[in-house]
Amino acid sequence: MSGRDDRAAVTLAGEEAVGAELLAGRELLALAGVALATAEGVGRLLAEQGGFWLDDQRRTAATLARGATPQQAGAAVVDHVSRRVRHLTAGADQLNRLLFEQTRQACRAAATLWQPYLAVVSQDWRQTRPDP
Repeated sequence: MSGRDDRAAVTLAGEEAVGAELLAGRELLALAGVALATAEGVGRLLAEQGGFWLDDQRRTAATLARGATPQQAGAAVVDHVSRRVRHLTAGADQLNRLLFEQTRQACRAAATLWQPYLAVVSQDWRQTRPDP
């Protein structure tokens, strides 16, 4: 390569570096949005689980406060544990779905954001590389 070609390649590399910085900034903003959406979803799930917990406690306490027999008290405890397991299982499933969806969005954003840039850099590389 001649001196002129070297300067053109350096200029092109500088322009590509600036483009990469811009895309990295955009990717960071996209990932911050995904993180905020995930935090909002987790907060919603925690609030829902807290409501279920309070309701379960109230129902069990009300049953026991009515002067339940030992058999009724045992049944109330079994019902309580059954409700808690159902609610926690449903909450874990919702959390899993939320995390899966947010991870999918983050990966899709990163892939679609960088694909055009990588295509341009590959094309520039083929055009500026010296012939063997």
